[in-house]
Amino acid sequence: MISSAIGVIGLALTLGALYYAADRARRRWLATLPAPLTVTVLVLVLLVGELELLGAIGLFHPIPITCVAVLLAAGSYRLTPAVVFETTRREKPPRWMLILVGVAATALLASWLTQTFVSLRWGIHQFDSIWYHLPWAADFARSGWTTHIHYSDVEYLTAFYPATAEMLHGLGIAFLGSDVLSPLLGVLWLCVALLAAWYLGARRGLGPATMLGAAVALGTPMVVSSQAGTADNDITAAALLLCAAALLPEDLEAGPAMVSSALAAGLALGTKLTVVPAALLLSVGVLLLAPRGRRRSVALHWLVPFVLAGGYWYVRDWVAIGTPFPWLTLPLLSHPAAPLQSGTQLSIAHYLAQGRDPAVGFFHQLNKNFGTAWPVLVPGLILAPLLCLRASRRTRLLAGVALAAALVYVVSPQSAPGPDGYPLGFGDNIRYLTPALALAFALLPLGLRRFQTPVVALLSILLVLDLARADQWSAGTVGTLTAIIFAAKLAVGILLAPFIPKLMERLVPDEEIRPTPLMTGVVWVLMLAVASHFLENMYLKGRYNFRPHISSLSPVWVKFKSIDHARVAVSGTYGGFFTYPLFGRTDTNTVDYIAKRGPHGSFTPYSSCGAWLNAVNAGHYRYLLVTPDRNIWYPKRLPATPSTHWVHQGPTAKLVYRRVVTGEPVTLWRLSGPLPKTTCQLS
Repeated sequence: MISSAIGVIGLALTLGALYYAADRARRRWLATLPAPLTVTVLVLVLLVGELELLGAIGLFHPIPITCVAVLLAAGSYRLTPAVVFETTRREKPPRWMLILVGVAATALLASWLTQTFVSLRWGIHQFDSIWYHLPWAADFARSGWTTHIHYSDVEYLTAFYPATAEMLHGLGIAFLGSDVLSPLLGVLWLCVALLAAWYLGARRGLGPATMLGAAVALGTPMVVSSQAGTADNDITAAALLLCAAALLPEDLEAGPAMVSSALAAGLALGTKLTVVPAALLLSVGVLLLAPRGRRRSVALHWLVPFVLAGGYWYVRDWVAIGTPFPWLTLPLLSHPAAPLQSGTQLSIAHYLAQGRDPAVGFFHQLNKNFGTAWPVLVPGLILAPLLCLRASRRTRLLAGVALAAALVYVVSPQSAPGPDGYPLGFGDNIRYLTPALALAFALLPLGLRRFQTPVVALLSILLVLDLARADQWSAGTVGTLTAIIFAAKLAVGILLAPFIPKLMERLVPDEEIRPTPLMTGVVWVLMLAVASHFLENMYLKGRYNFRPHISSLSPVWVKFKSIDHARVAVSGTYGGFFTYPLFGRTDTNTVDYIAKRGPHGSFTPYSSCGAWLNAVNAGHYRYLLVTPDRNIWYPKRLPATPSTHWVHQGPTAKLVYRRVVTGEPVTLWRLSGPLPKTTCQLS
């Protein structure tokens, strides 16, 4: 209990110090902007910047992180608040709209919490999360470096993706010694997205309506099932894009507001490749629509913070392998060898141009991912931005970004991947539209200001259709009721938070005995430290326990619940896609995929037993997991891999586990020394 409590206190101290520094900076330079949203963005900027700098020198560890945060807070102490005169009047939304959006937000939170509770009970099982999101996070926390390239497989160039969201998961692992916070981060990002959507329309009294529009997008089955209780980062990208949109100044003039919007857009740029088109389009639009004579100043206020906040991972790739964009073949720049699945990256436009009806029906997948409301949601992604053409210049710019991002997705090679004629990845990758969809529907009330009642009614119906899906509430009756109650408490707490100081003044008139904010914060931190102990024990007890029909590797995962501080090698792409549980209960194991490292970041399979054996022996591994290969498009077929025959029982290799899956063996070996060279002769 002591270690987890210390971790919670250290994390709370870090975030509290950054909050103090961010609030002082806001009061000094950004006092005219909405406080909750601005402070949230500044805390994220300070936290991400600090983690990137410390990770670049191998100090991604709790003590350096806390010390730097405290130093930032101390340095901000002398920032004096600016004198601000309120010059804009904000319209108040009708009371009925506030009640409606409160109920809608509670229902949406309950839907997300239902899925989150499942992950808190059994561990995160979502495919991408245990393939590379959480392995990166664990590697950051274990090694202390964020500049090292962590290869999870040989089939894709995932190793070079931007990793801001994964770095925040690594922060929780570093402080708490486990990933107990990771299932909860999705709900926190959802709250940030809804907050940003509120302030997108708050200036004109349309905050509830714009938040309801974003809720429609974030309540679709594709978003809830892939983001709630997982480590996927589509919700992170959507939240940061909405933050950038909400903070963008109405007049597009250079100033502190422009800087804060650029910082949020930069964070989105460093989060996920699928939001890069939207972030770049927003940047181009800001520069083109800037007032004449001020474009140079606007460019300076936008581009500098935009690049500083979002360029870290691209610079890392450039330094490490010679190109900031390993996925593109660019003149004068190197690039890695093509991955095994590079020939299956096709777009929706590929099928539209040929007039072909693919074997995997698009309409069926749309219904599965968007629900019964898909005939409205899909056309609405195009129509909603078009209905904003007569709105303000800022709204038109944001609508253009949402529309262009949707059109870019149609021609993206990730929109309908799979063998030609069989776009098996279409349904899974529709979630990449989440940022554009959330922005488009959040802007709809701004484009139809004169028709607020029918617009709010339409959005409410769409949200009801979103949440009516039975698979949205898969935690059982008790779990669902618990999620609804918890969501209601959370919503009420958020609504009452601004009134707590006044309430304390009435309840305790005497200032001498009234608890100070610092005392209140200390009490809350101690309560969280105690609660985290019980939450962590509950989580780790059920995390990656054996469950039938989950994965053929589940028995292997159970074995690693009691293995810590070990070096683990994985061979075979089937094992490579499910590596995260091998990091152990406390995320202290080192897990490496065995493949050949070549020039410019190439990572390709070994073709000879001798080279493969040398790589295994050079790593001094304690465990070796050997699996078949896995074709991601045909998961029930497991092709044989040569390494299956490259290890045998011997003095230094003891067979711990063996199971035949679709005719091919999955084996786990415990190694006590180097594998003998005679192994290859036996093969």
